[in-house]
Amino acid sequence: MPVTPSGMLSVPDALLRTMLSNCPAFRTWTGTANPTAALARIHLIVKPAAAARPFALIDFGGEFNAQRNAGGSQHYFQHSGSLLLLFEDDVDSANAADGKDADAEYEFRNNLGAVLSELEDLAGRDDNLTISRMTVLVSPARTHVDERATLGDYYQTILEVTWGP
Repeated sequence: MPVTPSGMLSVPDALLRTMLSNCPAFRTWTGTANPTAALARIHLIVKPAAAARPFALIDFGGEFNAQRNAGGSQHYFQHSGSLLLLFEDDVDSANAADGKDADAEYEFRNNLGAVLSELEDLAGRDDNLTISRMTVLVSPARTHVDERATLGDYYQTILEVTWGP
């Protein structure tokens, strides 16, 4: 039976997943018609073996903080932390030929940039996660030519999404 994310260590994952599904650029990139369909392309913690590209994967990052603050007669904790956000997408066959490497990477980066721009617009609005920083941890990289026959020809990048006040 699926476990619903709850609490300060799990809810940020679910919030980022929902935000990503609400990005029209992500839905266009993944060819999904609506946020519900897009959720099938956004995985939490582990990528399923049969995951179709393009997809996103969200996992706990290397940071979580709970800082006690005093506000008048109230004492409370503010939470912040980080998540890892991985994107993968197959190289379009039109850009797979020799001499088309720049086109293949620009296609990936253009899609990624459009999604990140929309995440910036959604951050902190309504019930969305408050994103304070997005950092590329692993630059967009294509599978090595010697591995493409077995792993596929695709791009991957990993970002750290820092959230909180």
